[in-house]
Amino acid sequence: MQSWLDLVVRRRKSPAVVREQKVGRDVSQASGRRAGIGRMRRLGTAALVGVALAATAAVVQAGPASAEYQGVKWFKNKATGRCLEAGNVAIYDGECGRDSRYQMWEPIYIKKDGNHIVALANHASRLCIIYLEGSFRMESCKNLTADKAASWVSWKAMGASWADVVLQSYWTTKNDPGNKLCLDGNHRVEMKSCNTNSAYQHWSFIKV
Repeated sequence: MQSWLDLVVRRRKSPAVVREQKVGRDVSQASGRRAGIGRMRRLGTAALVGVALAATAAVVQAGPASAEYQGVKWFKNKATGRCLEAGNVAIYDGECGRDSRYQMWEPIYIKKDGNHIVALANHASRLCIIYLEGSFRMESCKNLTADKAASWVSWKAMGASWADVVLQSYWTTKNDPGNKLCLDGNHRVEMKSCNTNSAYQHWSFIKV
C-alpha cells in the first residue's frame, strides 16, 4: 500500500522537467513572435508595393489634364526647334528666345472633353489664338466658360503630357467632325489635317 508521501512525490515534477517545459514554452513564444514579425514585414512590404504601383499609375495617367501646363512657357516645335510667336493679328514661328514675351504662352483651361480644352493666351498681348475661316487671328481671352468651349478660341490638347502635345482646333472638329485640323509648324505655322505621326504637329510646352 502506497503512503501519502509516495503519492505526493510522484505528483511533484522534478526541476529538470519544469525547466524543460519552461524552455519549450519560451521557444514556442519566440517562434510565435518571429512569425508575427514576419507577417507584419510581409504586410508592410505589400503595402509599400501597393503605394508604389498607385504612384506609378498616377504618373502614367497624368497628362495635359495635370497642373503641368499652368504657367507661362514656350511652344517649341518638335521638328523645327522653332517657337510659336504671336504678332498683333497673326501667329508664326521664330528662333526661340528667352527675352521674347511674344513667344511666351499660357494655356487657359476651359473644360474636359476626353482631353483638356484650352485657350492659348499670349503673354505679351494677353490675346488668344483663334482659327476662323482659314486664317489665324488674335482675339480677347475674356468670358471663357465651358458653355462657350465650342468657339473658335478653343483647342484640344492631345498627348501624354505638355512636353509633347498636339493642338487640335476644337471648334472645327465640333462643327465638322470629319475635318480634324491641327497646328502644324512645317515651313510656317498653319492648320493641316491632323497626323500624330508628323513631328511638325508636335509641340513641347517648355522653358527655353
